[in-house]
Amino acid sequence: MSTQIATIVDYTAYIAAGIIGITAVFGAGGGVISDPLNPGQTIRAAPDAPTGPWTHWSDMPDGKIEPVTQTGTDLYEWDVPMCLWLPRADLANMRRLAMPFYARYAVAFGADRTFGGLCMHSHLFAIGRSGDAKWERIDFNLQVLEEA
Repeated sequence: MSTQIATIVDYTAYIAAGIIGITAVFGAGGGVISDPLNPGQTIRAAPDAPTGPWTHWSDMPDGKIEPVTQTGTDLYEWDVPMCLWLPRADLANMRRLAMPFYARYAVAFGADRTFGGLCMHSHLFAIGRSGDAKWERIDFNLQVLEEA
């Protein structure tokens, strides 16, 4: 068996699409997971730069692999970085509108920790902020355990 990490990354974007206030989602672009915000399309790969505010990105993970059995089963421990792009023009308004997303992400990603059976377990383990002159963002790190 091989890892399903591309599908898992796209599934995280699928989950984010259900969060109130998110206007677009991007992931690995594996072509398997439907995009609820764009009926008839699958989750697209994240572009070079944000396409607009309130956009979610699920990005390429870091990880480690540990052998589980002598027959080739491995345990993958993935760190999937995700972010929510925020408008920076009016910082006071951005802060007011962004605060509910902390709880919305926790609820959305806590609802199905196995992503419908794609993985053994997942949980948010780090939340931070970053930005530049044009964009602010909330960064979320999701740990995913997958046996393959």
